[in-house]
Amino acid sequence: MTRRTHNGRRGYPGLPADWGERLSTAAGYTHTGTCTISAPGQEGVFNPDTGEYDVTPGAIRYSGKCRVAPLNAADSQTLVTEQNLPGVKYLVAVDYSVANVQVRDVVTITSGDPQLVGQKLYVAQVRAGSQRVQRDLYCTDDQSF
Repeated sequence: MTRRTHNGRRGYPGLPADWGERLSTAAGYTHTGTCTISAPGQEGVFNPDTGEYDVTPGAIRYSGKCRVAPLNAADSQTLVTEQNLPGVKYLVAVDYSVANVQVRDVVTITSGDPQLVGQKLYVAQVRAGSQRVQRDLYCTDDQSF
């Protein structure tokens, strides 16, 4: 005997077309920290007084609520100059409407976990899709990626 499963009403989609927008509001309640996302800074001329290059800050792409969560610790070893160096990877979630974030942008955590405040994370991947609830940014604290 074949077991039948319920698939909803015939002719009707399982989910409404605007389900992502509806759930985006609920997902926003989980964003308990704040961050600033900016384009990478541009290195300028060498300043002999400070012994460093002057850096022009990049344009701010987003400033607002976010959620930061560490990713799997087993994936945190990064191969740099033939050595495995520890690097921490994070998932930074922002509102789905934030659509101008790019790889190598800098995420600065401005509030939330005291251990993360002031931490600079570098965007390694931006997840996109037609039915998303939030914008997921896979970030690392490793500047050399």
